[in-house]
Amino acid sequence: MLWFGLRDLLRHWKLVLAMSLVAAVAISIYLILVGYQAGLASQFGTLDAAYLTVQERNSFGEFYGSRLSNQVGKQLSGMGVKWVVPEILVVVGTSIEDAVHLRGIDLEHYGEVNPYRLAAGNSLHPGDAPRQAMVGYRLAEKLKLRPGGTISLRGRDFTIRGIIRTNAYADREVWISLKDAQDLLGWGSDVSVYIIQGGGLINPGDNLPGGAVVSLRGEDGQIVSSQYKPVLEVHGAAAQAMGLVTALTLANVLLRLALIRRRDLAILRTVGFQRFSLMIYLVVQAVGIAVLGATLAGLGMLGAATIMRLGVFGFEIRPLFDARSLFVSGVWLVVIIACGTTLPVWVISRLNLARLLRVE
Repeated sequence: MLWFGLRDLLRHWKLVLAMSLVAAVAISIYLILVGYQAGLASQFGTLDAAYLTVQERNSFGEFYGSRLSNQVGKQLSGMGVKWVVPEILVVVGTSIEDAVHLRGIDLEHYGEVNPYRLAAGNSLHPGDAPRQAMVGYRLAEKLKLRPGGTISLRGRDFTIRGIIRTNAYADREVWISLKDAQDLLGWGSDVSVYIIQGGGLINPGDNLPGGAVVSLRGEDGQIVSSQYKPVLEVHGAAAQAMGLVTALTLANVLLRLALIRRRDLAILRTVGFQRFSLMIYLVVQAVGIAVLGATLAGLGMLGAATIMRLGVFGFEIRPLFDARSLFVSGVWLVVIIACGTTLPVWVISRLNLARLLRVE
């Protein structure tokens, strides 16, 4: 039955190719959708319970827009908070095309609150010369930057010390020292946020003097991600509907191929093949179509992933094809195959053998 099914696939290759293209469209759309969901979750969907963020009320301080005086930091220390790390997070540039996300970091503690690994070059350290920077690898790829080169921020050149990877939105940021960021922006001693350790005297949701509020670190990212989830869910419903149409089309094609061979299948039944063998015959063809469709979908997906970009609050999101997203897509493909073969197997198995033998 395996050989019989494979031989029929080759015999009707034009029909198989057309069906594979239909399946490829549905599979590629679903893969890209799942990839974008994974990409959003990876960059914006993680809460860090170990740290809290103190930022200006009604702002997205973890990205941009927050500005606090150093008095807030002194108040935190006066309240008994022993670990207070200031940061600046802003967008610099003259237009959307040249906008760069800038992070001013405390050189003493930035590695603890912002885990990263070096892709090239060296890290920043206390006592380094002014105007030194580390650049996220995504931004470095976009601007073709490398260690030893320079990057212009608000008309001032900064020497690139290293290229970093964080597997989060920081891969599109420039990191400079807190003092350099304050001088660059003219903020004096002001900062964007204060990062403190969780589980202390201050809890998420607390309001502090000076117009500051406490939130769990990563909460702003989840808010950003949640704004796009309804859109992705709508596209997900469309992709699932296309998958259902693909399953029905597959069932129609397999039923047509089986009916062409109905007398041969009846002869095989009379010499001892069971009804289960009919399922093998059809499943082989369904899997062949699905494998070819998945291959075409993979090629199309790679091309679409390089062209399509999802912009979120100034950040560029790329689809992430990790083990989980590929597993979910694989399960979805198996469901399509199962739905596409169930109806033909049921129809063929219920046909009268005697009538099938006299069909020609």
